[in-house]
Amino acid sequence: MLSNRTIMLMTLLAIGLGSLLACRTFAGGGTVTVPAGANVWARIVQKLELNADQQAQIRGQFMEEKDHLHAVLERLHTARLSLRDAIHATDASESSVRTAAAQVAAAEADLAVERLKFYRGINPVLNPAQREKLATMEQHLDELVDSAVARLGDAPVH
Repeated sequence: MLSNRTIMLMTLLAIGLGSLLACRTFAGGGTVTVPAGANVWARIVQKLELNADQQAQIRGQFMEEKDHLHAVLERLHTARLSLRDAIHATDASESSVRTAAAQVAAAEADLAVERLKFYRGINPVLNPAQREKLATMEQHLDELVDSAVARLGDAPVH
């Protein structure tokens, strides 16, 4: 069973990747179609100090995987909706919820494999300093999720 931290991280990553999919800028230099605060790509470029060649290589890697990634994210979304429906069903049972949760887990596993493929494609593009910055960014994200989980555990129930 996936831990809450893993689920939250995967959700945040899925949202981030979804934001990347939504940006026309990423697909070819158009205008951003999401609010400026959600422009994940621009923040990544800035934080990692990616040069134009690196940006082009990463963009190319993303564009190669975009359609497949989109399909995986759609399957994950559909599986989560099915899980929610299974939980809310009037005839809900442990078995039906477990079956729906297994579908979510399978979709999350597919997304993890896509993340692996993407990481393998972009890792050689980054220099050692950028890899270190990326690791620091990931650690910061882990700390944010840990903090959110801790706050949730400490929050009073009214």
